[in-house]
Amino acid sequence: MKQFETLGEWLHWLETRQPEHHMKFGLERIKEVADRLQLAKPAPLVITVAGTNGKGSTVCYLDTILRTAGYRTAAFTSPHFLRYNERIQVNGAQASDEQICDAFNRITQAQNDTFLSYFEFTALAAFLIFSEADIDVALLEVGLGGRLDAVNMIDPDIAIVTSIARDHEQWLGSDLNGIAREKAGIFRTGIPAVSGQADAPKTIETVAIEVEAPLYRREREFDITRGEASWSWKGRGACGNEVIIKDLPYPELPLDNAATVLQALQFTGLSITESDIRKGVGEARLTGRFQNKTVTNSRGEQVPVILDVAHNPQAAEMLASRLKISSVEGQTLAVFGVLDDKDPEGIVEAFLSQIDKWFIGTPESPRALNPTELKQYLEGSKVNFVMSGTIPFALQNALEKATTKDRIVVFGSFTVISEVLDEISSR
Repeated sequence: MKQFETLGEWLHWLETRQPEHHMKFGLERIKEVADRLQLAKPAPLVITVAGTNGKGSTVCYLDTILRTAGYRTAAFTSPHFLRYNERIQVNGAQASDEQICDAFNRITQAQNDTFLSYFEFTALAAFLIFSEADIDVALLEVGLGGRLDAVNMIDPDIAIVTSIARDHEQWLGSDLNGIAREKAGIFRTGIPAVSGQADAPKTIETVAIEVEAPLYRREREFDITRGEASWSWKGRGACGNEVIIKDLPYPELPLDNAATVLQALQFTGLSITESDIRKGVGEARLTGRFQNKTVTNSRGEQVPVILDVAHNPQAAEMLASRLKISSVEGQTLAVFGVLDDKDPEGIVEAFLSQIDKWFIGTPESPRALNPTELKQYLEGSKVNFVMSGTIPFALQNALEKATTKDRIVVFGSFTVISEVLDEISSR
């Protein structure tokens, strides 16, 4: 098996292998290599997070609250924005190139002839790094599905499913109950399972019953009450007792996911105070999730820019609702690009009453949607749009149109956000 000196060389090799191998689902291969590495549980406490939307912010809330309470955490997330190292973090710090290269070398030595996908390599590297990092809690974000995802080789102590919606339909299908069954594949017998979606498909409950996992559901076992300046949470403790936490600050990240996290935290057995929770909820921030920037245009005007990875209709509806309640004096301009396996019609439709003008760019990805196809749809929907070539050029066009009274919202995919972050940093 090949060995490389730099992380860039490793990633180039992982990204350029035969594509037909990339999406082979199943846990047999990764378990084989993990056994050879004598790799078992990466931390004393493991929380696994699956779902269509909200996984990243859920992990972020958990990480921020737990570290506020004084615990050492590790987080495995995907995809990354600017650096691969973002996927593997220990106590808030990204793993170094040297740590990842060392893990990759050890994996290849144990691999023999067993094929591992890009994501399986990454997951094993994360588990190796976490197992040697003296951490208290590992937070594992499922990459795509659940039941057959590489992360599911690790048995969790708490399992969270955030939401269920249609996305990655070529792999997961379009039936919501079928998607929910795959996501709920992270449930384990006797292990607390938390479902964060109020109207979750029935199969979430079905799987919990089948595997005998105690299930805690939004608007059933836990829920929130919204106030003008704060919100309150009510849920169940580990012994079934009622727990109420009042006067919580409204967060920057989605409130629904904060509610889900507070229920999950009841089962950690860790010492976490209400003060820790308030501070953690208020301070949780995450790249590309309603992330606020201010960018100067060529006229020297400071223009507010909101970045959000919304890339399916459910996420688009959530973003549109946040735009609606956070009004702006001027116009709302969109910088938008999308990949060819998404639902551009459903995404655009969610914003029809919120966006005044669209600046369309094509992401730098072989999976980018053909701009001609997107243009044809936009013409039919009668929105006000400009085709801008690349994503950075779309941002530039929007900035030149915008004033300090306007705002620009950037969304459509992780790739779009990455390119805009890169452009903003270079400016």
